[in-house]
Amino acid sequence: MEYTYLMQPGSGFALLVSLCAKASLVLAAAMAVNAATKRVSASIRHLLLCAAILGMAILPLSSVVMPRWEALSIPAPAVTEIPTTPVPIGLAASTESTDIAASMSSTPDSQLSLPNSGWWRILLPVIYLLGAGAMASQIALTLLRTRRLQKTAGRSLDTDRRFTQLVSDAANRAQINHPVNVLISPGVSAPMVTGLFRPVILLPEGAVDWPTACLRSVLLHEMAHIKRRDYLTSALVGLSAIWQWFNPLTWMALKRCYIEREKACDDLVLATGVVDIDYATHLLTVSRSAASTGWLMTAALTTEYRTGFEHRVRDILDRSRSRSAVTAGKILLVGLLTALVVVPLASLAGKPEPVQLSAVTADEKQAILATLSNFYDALSDGEDFPAVCSAYLTADYFNRHELTMENRDPREWDAVRKNMTRGMKTAVHRKQTSPVTRIRARVTAIQRVDNKYEISQELNVVTSDSSNQDHYIVNELKYRIEMIRDGGSRKISRFDDGITVMRMDVNNPYGPIFLLWINKADSATTPAGPLVFKVFPAEYRSKGRVYTPISLDK
Repeated sequence: MEYTYLMQPGSGFALLVSLCAKASLVLAAAMAVNAATKRVSASIRHLLLCAAILGMAILPLSSVVMPRWEALSIPAPAVTEIPTTPVPIGLAASTESTDIAASMSSTPDSQLSLPNSGWWRILLPVIYLLGAGAMASQIALTLLRTRRLQKTAGRSLDTDRRFTQLVSDAANRAQINHPVNVLISPGVSAPMVTGLFRPVILLPEGAVDWPTACLRSVLLHEMAHIKRRDYLTSALVGLSAIWQWFNPLTWMALKRCYIEREKACDDLVLATGVVDIDYATHLLTVSRSAASTGWLMTAALTTEYRTGFEHRVRDILDRSRSRSAVTAGKILLVGLLTALVVVPLASLAGKPEPVQLSAVTADEKQAILATLSNFYDALSDGEDFPAVCSAYLTADYFNRHELTMENRDPREWDAVRKNMTRGMKTAVHRKQTSPVTRIRARVTAIQRVDNKYEISQELNVVTSDSSNQDHYIVNELKYRIEMIRDGGSRKISRFDDGITVMRMDVNNPYGPIFLLWINKADSATTPAGPLVFKVFPAEYRSKGRVYTPISLDK
């Protein structure tokens, strides 16, 4: 698997996958309960869906602040710690050896994209943030649009005695004690409620011509939204779903929440004494009026969800359904049940089994170290490129597009050449530097994941200034290597987290050659910035150029 390191226990990606799985479990459970409780009132089903979506939103926070509940037993990868005392293997770190070419360059971190970072390290977060930003923008634009509609609404019908009496009667039936402003707006095609804290009902211009009974039903429905505070609940639910924008269950739950919200308001209207057949007729009348204008904006009675609207009419005419409203006690009970599910689920974590040091055997360890040592020796000796690939790298190692220099942005390589030695001079206080004198890798741990081995290493690269004083241009840089069994041998399938072995095909007269990239840049481990070493074949090495070996310490 190319992204093995992403799934290491405790990694950020593993945490995100875990949270997404838990969120999906919460949403799936809520949808299942919704499907199994058709005879329960719509207000209760809407409450359950809202609680699930809001509970899903607190999963990330709960996972951070709550103590871990290690209830599952998940085998952990076996790890063998390697003694950190350097014990040279193979080539000694000597300036007399003519091995890896000390032809190098350095560029500032901002000028060099790092091959081993992987496109996914940048692309996936960018896609996620773009999706989340798009959903957040949609919610914000909807709120701004409705706010603008409210401000640009036309005349009020306070002077219309019939209309004023209908509004007062609807508010009394809905048990709303504060005054509600109702405006006629040319910008809406169907009745709607706007405003998070001071709700206003907007009616289309044609509402003044609706029959009195139809207008009463419409006002009762909108008053039901105000009574239930749907305008505020819908905003909270939408915001809570942003972090799971890519999850199909999120959109299914939001759609279902919309439908149940409208049905709950229908139930409140019917509870005031409106005849179900008359109310269904009024809804159809208003929906046809909205559809005829061609508007697509969200409103309580539009045909945005046609199938849901059809079921809604059926439910209105079904006199056997429960139409009970939500009470404070029910809200408290559902909230407690949601917390009892979400909080333990957020705290749930795998319990690693004790690490068995013998799981990576001594023979395996020696074979892995021998493979690495021989690989570094082959690079140092300038062995034939195809032979080194065949002996130490998997057949698909160079299948990754970014591991071939010619596939990368030419401006990147130009930056490398233009900034040659600049970083090294900075690292040694602007003094004249000599070629690199030592390149040493040290294995610190070996762990086995499935049928692969992941080797943790540290790298030191030393150069000297004109006074022969040593300077670390790479100081204990940590990186990883992935290795697999290939028949009777072990081969490297991936470098990661700091170093990459690449290839250069055509920008030299020697055929394909290796490039050793040290591709991390920070003041502590790589004060000279990213570096690249050309590994020339032995037959093409210049006698007048000093070459430096790379050796392995175990």
